[in-house]
Amino acid sequence: MQKCSNPHDCAEILKAIAEENRIKILRLLLRSDSYVSDIAEALNMKQYHVSRHLMILKKAGLVQAIREGKKIKYRISPEICKRDGKDIVGTIDIGCCSITFHPIPNL
Repeated sequence: MQKCSNPHDCAEILKAIAEENRIKILRLLLRSDSYVSDIAEALNMKQYHVSRHLMILKKAGLVQAIREGKKIKYRISPEICKRDGKDIVGTIDIGCCSITFHPIPNL
């Protein structure tokens, strides 16, 4: 994902984030890369719902899919992750703004 520099692109990315379950998925992926089944279990959601949300986040350039054999693992796009050394900080930078996510309690 190339960081957005104009208001239209920024608004489209923010629309992708502006949904409760997508925020939960992003927060989870900031902790570690995960498979759809792991995300679904952690968030008590159906796998097909998680897949739909991931598709929207991927289209917006916020997450990437990495094929591992027959499975696909998802992660936050490296271009938008803020890092403190090797560790990912709970912040994504989309160019027009940065969003800091607090850890999910009880996970």
